Amino acid sequence: MPWKGVAVIEQRQRFLEDYQLNYYSIHDRSRRPHSCPWQTAQAIAKELVKLRKAHPRWWPRKLLDLMQAIPVMRM
Repeated sequence: MPWKGVAVIEQRQRFLEDYQLNYYSIHDRSRRPHSCPWQTAQAIAKELVKLRKAHPRWWPRKLLDLMQAIPVMRM
């Protein structure tokens, strides 16, 4: 056990006392990434959704092939 001779409750009490004396501050941070470099661009995603709604039976491969054939949508 890493805290030999010290009970967990004592550690918690010490931490709370130190917090009340402004030795520590508690900041809850989100673990969510701020950005995603490989995320699909908004314009391309909207166009794919529009195509998917227009042709619901087309498979993703066909939609991607069609998107690559459009010169404006190439990256």
